[in-house]
Amino acid sequence: MGGSTSSSAVALPEEAKQRLTSIELAELQAAFAVMAPGGSLDAQSMAAALPVGLPWERLHSLLVTEVAKEGAAAVPQPGALSYAGLVLGLARTIRARQPARDKMRFCRFLYAEGEDGPLGAAGLSALLRGALHASRSGEAAASTASEGFEASCAEAAALPADDWAGWAADQLPALHLAFEDYILGTLRGLGGPDGSAGSASAAREPILSHVLRDDQLEQSLLSRADAWLLGVAAGPATEQRGWRCLYSSSAHGLSLSRFAHHAVGYGGPTLLLARCAPLTEHGEREGVVLGAMVDSPPPSTLRPSQLHPPGAPPFIPSRPPAPPQARLLPPCFPPLRRKASDKYFGGSDCALVQLAPHFHVYRPVGHSRNLAFFNLPADRAATFRARGQAQLPEVVGFGGQPAMGGFRLSLEDDLNVLSWRESDTCYARHPSQKLAEAPRTVLALELWGCGGLAAEEAQRELQRRRGLDAAKAGSLSLETRRKMAVDDHATKFVLEAGGAHSFIGDQMKESEDREARGVNMGERSFVGKEDRRAAV
Repeated sequence: MGGSTSSSAVALPEEAKQRLTSIELAELQAAFAVMAPGGSLDAQSMAAALPVGLPWERLHSLLVTEVAKEGAAAVPQPGALSYAGLVLGLARTIRARQPARDKMRFCRFLYAEGEDGPLGAAGLSALLRGALHASRSGEAAASTASEGFEASCAEAAALPADDWAGWAADQLPALHLAFEDYILGTLRGLGGPDGSAGSASAAREPILSHVLRDDQLEQSLLSRADAWLLGVAAGPATEQRGWRCLYSSSAHGLSLSRFAHHAVGYGGPTLLLARCAPLTEHGEREGVVLGAMVDSPPPSTLRPSQLHPPGAPPFIPSRPPAPPQARLLPPCFPPLRRKASDKYFGGSDCALVQLAPHFHVYRPVGHSRNLAFFNLPADRAATFRARGQAQLPEVVGFGGQPAMGGFRLSLEDDLNVLSWRESDTCYARHPSQKLAEAPRTVLALELWGCGGLAAEEAQRELQRRRGLDAAKAGSLSLETRRKMAVDDHATKFVLEAGGAHSFIGDQMKESEDREARGVNMGERSFVGKEDRRAAV
């Protein structure tokens, strides 16, 4: 209460009062008193009072520029800020209601030498390192240059200011949040009761959990800095991200069946990365790292509790739910269960990614919904079509269309071959660089689960249920199984409708029965024709 009263004693612009809370204003006033006891804050005093790692003097210059037209109330002397000028400048920069491109210009100003010229490799590398430092709440970044940072510099360092702002808004939409959250949190912490910083950044670095041993981590396709880049590319984080490696070819072997064993059942977003050998015949000197971010799991991996959260109306398999019921479902999961592998899945947050030799994110363009396609070996029966039609390919694919030239990105031949196409109607093209479209040999493959504890619990529950089913089936005699099968149809129907289980053996038997009935009908029809001919 006292802090709020003291801040209200100073005449503040309405713009600052609307965009900053009373608690924030009180803490900023206490921080201003620490930085400028005389009531006038210059750049040197601001930089001396705050922790190293960010260009505080450049920030001070930007704040002075923003509020200079307000007169002596904001700028008591040239190059200095009053308390009213500080909070007004923060309201117009950190809390500005601006498009993403304008917010990226604010980030660029902190490290750019000129207003319109390119950042250059050194400037962009410093900007990304500063953002990583800010997202770690002041923790020092790694001393060695990250491959992801250097690759980003190669593409965007030479862009003019407007083009760079557009690139950053598309490729790294949460980049500005790293600076905004850290700057405001540091200032508030300086004036807080215990001197601690404010809330964690919405662009904070994911926490990685590897399956490899410590001495094998160099083999991993995902470094801490690359994970942060991909996290910033994915957008703001409402809570601390925990990414767990579900599958690694270095630990589990390169095989589609092994991939399926570790991937199926995970109930959250995933990140797939593949390192490929260079195509020397096409002039490549180093391999590429390609992959995809998938915002939702395949429909067959969802549990009933994920499809229908507590409090939602019961699911009726015979007809689709009404629109009000559908709105109660989580936005990242489809409201109705589809077959495991004969349709694409995924939402608007899916994207193709490239980590090497250049960092780039290929986002959906909205012309097609062919975002992600998983057809795993265990789902062959689910993909069986009418007699005479070929089965769908056993691949992990994204974009494109299997029946019309293939996928945009696909892992084929038991995950040993990666195929890439430069364009399709689902994902955007690269504006300048092109990759050869020849098949590539996969050297390493990793699948990361990005859904946190809830998604891991969904997978553990499915694995536990499968283990119980296998143990139960193995302990029963053949006669007992036959007796149980008589009353098991209702249970099977409920489990299949809710997406909890797929009875592949029953589906295959039904297919065989349909084929047998078709053959018998054909034989009877043929015999009837011969009899009629003999009678004539």
